[in-house]
Amino acid sequence: MPASTRVRGVAAAKADAAAVPEASANEERDRSVFGRRVLAERQRLRLSQRALAERADLAPSSVSKIENARVSPTYDVMMRIAAALETDIATLLGAEGPPETAAAAPPARLVIDRASGRVRHPAGVYDYAPVTLAFKRRIMDPTLIHVRARALSDFAEWVRHPGEEFVLVLSGRVTLHTEHYAPVELGPGDAACYDAAMGHAFTTDDPEATILNITALCRGMRDP
Repeated sequence: MPASTRVRGVAAAKADAAAVPEASANEERDRSVFGRRVLAERQRLRLSQRALAERADLAPSSVSKIENARVSPTYDVMMRIAAALETDIATLLGAEGPPETAAAAPPARLVIDRASGRVRHPAGVYDYAPVTLAFKRRIMDPTLIHVRARALSDFAEWVRHPGEEFVLVLSGRVTLHTEHYAPVELGPGDAACYDAAMGHAFTTDDPEATILNITALCRGMRDP
């Protein structure tokens, strides 16, 4: 059976923007912060919920649920919302960043991210831990992703969002599925680069499978 037939329809997935059951106070706090930041950025751009939903390829009801902290968006939904709002995930997650340099001065930002302070966010098929969140207004989003999906059927739809994506396997073995290519198995040290607007997904049989995922995104870039 073709891979595209093994994922549920896009319309059904849009109706519920990848809601993930919440189990901890930290997750509820993260969900609330993200929702408030999405609301603030949407209002700053004078967008309606419907307009934001159209930009991010979501249902308006999903935007409402996210802003009201009723669901936790998956990583790709976060990426799509950030792109639609012409900002980055760091801003939407409310990270504190270093002081901005003067506009005329050359950029001189530096952020150190200690492993001990990194937060792991469960998001259904993946657990993700954003890296160097305090580095704001950036054109790339590095994230450690712990792959939990065991089969392509675990995904409601293909993961897709604006930008280009680089992936390096840090531990375990994963299978990279895409809508246009045959599945590829990757082990520690193996890497891949692809257009993130192409449907993609990672699965594994290894409980410790972890990848470094870096999404590069030009500000204002959206799905074609």
